[in-house]
Amino acid sequence: MHWLLALARLTVTDPQSAAAYLLSRLPDRRILLQIAVLVSLLGVLAEAVLVAVVSQGEGTAVLAGSPILLAVILFMMLMLSSLLVYIVGGMFGGTGSFDSALLLSVWLQFLMVLVQVVTIPFAAIVGGIPELMTFGIYLFLTWALINFIAVLHGFTSLWKVFAGFIATSLAASLVILLVLGMIGLSLEGGVPNV
Repeated sequence: MHWLLALARLTVTDPQSAAAYLLSRLPDRRILLQIAVLVSLLGVLAEAVLVAVVSQGEGTAVLAGSPILLAVILFMMLMLSSLLVYIVGGMFGGTGSFDSALLLSVWLQFLMVLVQVVTIPFAAIVGGIPELMTFGIYLFLTWALINFIAVLHGFTSLWKVFAGFIATSLAASLVILLVLGMIGLSLEGGVPNV
């Protein structure tokens, strides 16, 4: 457990060294997939507890509906984001592998779980999570991801990686919106009246 906290600290202070450390210890794909499933389950569990604490039990209906489905969705998002990091990085001359991209994505998701666990007592005391704190966490995770992608693919310009990240995020969002529209789902979460 101590090494996990040390690696989390290294990710905060020097994300590129943390990425290099992780990549030097790339596990077998079967183990990596098991870790991804575990982190997905932990993510849903931490989110459920956080929502229950923040909403004082009122918001748990969304998560209580199907936590396994949410874990599967989170797992698929990890797979998709890793695939995008691997493919788009490769298109620009990157040298990283899918397994390496997955390992780095799983580590960032695990950090998110740690943040949620640390946030639970704070949320219980304050009664909610300040938006500025949430924004700061996502800003840091984006910064760490950009550094991770640079190390993964051997890129030297963080600005170019950032530009690629923004362009890929916008393109992926557009594709998701088009697919949701084609299957009849709206942004409001329902099926339009036909």
